[in-house]
Amino acid sequence: MKKLSKKLKQEAKAFDKIATQKQRIKFNPDLRSDKINPFFYNNPWRYPLTRKLTIRKKVDFVLANCSKKQKVVDVGCGLGTLSMELARKSVYVEAIDISDRSLNYARNYAKKSLKKNELSHINFKKVQIENYIKDSKNGTIDRFIFFRTLHHLPNPEILFKKIKSKLKKNGKIIIVEPFRSSISYTSGLIAYLVRQLAMTWVSYDKKLKLKNTNDIKKGISNILKEYRYVLDKKGYDQSPMDNITSDPDKVISALKKNFVIEKIETEDSFKDKIIGGIRGKNSDQIIKFIDLFDDFLIKQKIIKGTTYKIVAKK
Repeated sequence: MKKLSKKLKQEAKAFDKIATQKQRIKFNPDLRSDKINPFFYNNPWRYPLTRKLTIRKKVDFVLANCSKKQKVVDVGCGLGTLSMELARKSVYVEAIDISDRSLNYARNYAKKSLKKNELSHINFKKVQIENYIKDSKNGTIDRFIFFRTLHHLPNPEILFKKIKSKLKKNGKIIIVEPFRSSISYTSGLIAYLVRQLAMTWVSYDKKLKLKNTNDIKKGISNILKEYRYVLDKKGYDQSPMDNITSDPDKVISALKKNFVIEKIETEDSFKDKIIGGIRGKNSDQIIKFIDLFDDFLIKQKIIKGTTYKIVAKK
């Protein structure tokens, strides 16, 4: 592997640390698992139901735009969640990442979770995207997939231009990204209201102990910072390059210069950091309602989703 720049080394180190933390808590990145992950307090990975309503939905979007025997690149494959599902569909996956520990974690779980013929469809490889593109032959790849990874990569316009020549005729880019700068004040307000009224990981005694309207204003502001990953509190940024690309309009504009956009959908107007935190005996019903209400707000164009799902053709 070609040498990483100083910034990319820091990025790789950050994700090595995350992989180590996930290993310590025995996190299972396979979407087929039906276990509860109690160590997540509001993450959608906590419950099988919340995984189905959020992560599964995003993965299915990717799968619907890939076909059996195609060659695809899962850029920043992480712990292998998407790559395993692609392999189960008999798609040939180049699962690339710059984190050694993430790749080792993904390999180990793929061996545990996949059948032998499915495992043969994945090639886990340590390489940064620029070097992978440079070393690839023109016109050999069906899909480049950015599944919650593009926000860690700078200069999308340059990146898309380089990718174009490597795609086959009618090859496509698939993007599923949380563009955090796009969350609106209204989304933050609704998220605050739902968190306050629903039974969550925070007790009612604590969260409803308000002195005046300034406490409400502060609560909404804190949620917006949390959703945008701009809190000063250590740990909210995953890595040094987290959110380096966070504007969906700029990404869409960059795509249009080299590709024809076939599809744009959005989801997660406010639910992403809530549904995994719902507690109580009626939690499943409340989670399903929040999911439907989120979709309703987007379909009625009351507020926009913050996760963009995009397909663009060469």
